[in-house]
Amino acid sequence: MKLFEAVRMDWSLHMAEDWDTIRYTVSHDGHMKKVIKNGIGVVMGQEETQLDEERLQTLKKLIAVMPQESAHLCACDGEGWRLTSYGAHGKILYRTEGYVYGTEILEKITELFA
Repeated sequence: MKLFEAVRMDWSLHMAEDWDTIRYTVSHDGHMKKVIKNGIGVVMGQEETQLDEERLQTLKKLIAVMPQESAHLCACDGEGWRLTSYGAHGKILYRTEGYVYGTEILEKITELFA
């Protein structure tokens, strides 16, 4: 069952064969799947790993205090994130999409995936 999903998006101008999104999906037991897609949606790479207990607990603590909206910074390029936390039965508890800069909790969450 999904606990959290973080999607890193490249909004800059780039070639279709360059990475466009990196999706990290974390389950409640710490299993993490990473999928990298290019600008035309082709999977360029994927891997599955297990988060160590410390990193998993840090993520759970940060998710519990995620703000109800992110900082809205004006820009038209760079990297943005879509962050989604899930509750029981896969119900979405919270979702934000955009820049995370200036919002401490969101910055800390994305650092876990850097």
